[in-house]
Amino acid sequence: MDLSAGAVIAGVLTAASFAGALRSAFLANRDLEKSHDETLEDRLHRLGSTMTEASKLLAQVEAELSARAATAKRLKREAEQAEAAAALNQKEREAVAEMLRTEIVTEGRRSFRASLLANLLFFIAGAAVSVLVALLIT
Repeated sequence: MDLSAGAVIAGVLTAASFAGALRSAFLANRDLEKSHDETLEDRLHRLGSTMTEASKLLAQVEAELSARAATAKRLKREAEQAEAAAALNQKEREAVAEMLRTEIVTEGRRSFRASLLANLLFFIAGAAVSVLVALLIT
């Protein structure tokens, strides 16, 4: 886009802004003149309608805030439950790990005894064979 196209776009946007401002001023002036033509009863009726609408909006906002507060409390409670479950799971993991360590130590002792017994039997068998061979040779 060259400089002249940018200037044209800026001019169009400025004109649109100016037209919007003129329209707003015209509508504000029209509303001001209209309020002078209204009777006191008309203005009071309009005020009552506005107050009723404001009351309805306030009730809706209060209901929304109450709903959000309830949701926040529920989410907080769920988060606390999740943390408690995670802590419980941590305790369970630690208990299982301890149980496995105990089982491994017990199994290690058992396998050591079995291995020692097997080695002793092979030693005795080897010694007996050695003695027999020595007797047969002499």
